[in-house]
Amino acid sequence: MARKAGLPETGPERVAGAVRYSLLLSTNDGHVFIPWRELHQRAARLVPSDNAEIWNQAVEAMMRQREIGMVPSSQDSQAPVYLNTLYQAEKGVARHLARLFTSASRMALQAPSETDLNNVEKQMKLRLAPLQRAAVSASLTNMIVIITGGPGTG
Repeated sequence: MARKAGLPETGPERVAGAVRYSLLLSTNDGHVFIPWRELHQRAARLVPSDNAEIWNQAVEAMMRQREIGMVPSSQDSQAPVYLNTLYQAEKGVARHLARLFTSASRMALQAPSETDLNNVEKQMKLRLAPLQRAAVSASLTNMIVIITGGPGTG
């Protein structure tokens, strides 16, 4: 399609398309960002070009247009690169969590005993893995809990 539109095979527009596509594909794996080096490797498979100037032009244009964002890192190759929409969503979630955390009740909750957890497992006819037991306990003793993991890990 890009060739039909007359775009050079390794031009900044093609590189930008490869970067965009690679970031979108990573969201299918549950990633919000990709470290720069990994993103560059993925996108370079789609648009092979050793021309650093073209890569820099493409990425800088995408950043100016606020299509992507890169969080500064002490190691540039590990700097996380986000689609801007996901970056803004993540910042919004962090803001809301901070607000919830500061307004959450500080009442003391008691952790379930091993006997309690065993009884729940018997009643529900299931067996929790150790990390699942820890997550249940954390959810009962903290006002805010964030549980992460891929499908089937919860």
